[in-house]
Amino acid sequence: MKKRFLAFFIAAAMAIPIALIAGAPSGTIKITKSGSKKSAVAFSHGNHKFDCKKCHHKGVDTGKCMGCHKGAKGKKALHKNCRGCHKAKGGPTKCRACHK
Repeated sequence: MKKRFLAFFIAAAMAIPIALIAGAPSGTIKITKSGSKKSAVAFSHGNHKFDCKKCHHKGVDTGKCMGCHKGAKGKKALHKNCRGCHKAKGGPTKCRACHK
């Protein structure tokens, strides 16, 4: 009985992240900041396959990034999150690589 429960628990623990990633949108969104001198960033959900909570830390239904991250603090938060991940995983870190 304990072995069955353990097997079920392990299977469920593995299935939940897979289901979350599989259910993620595959389209591209534009991340914009009003008054910015840089162009919008085209963010492809399909190219960024990781736990949604890395970006949607307040839930996926909270809306756009700049809804919570306003002004200079928003720019700093987004750059820290995106560029930090890009540095760690070998993604682009130059301005024009994302701001096209």
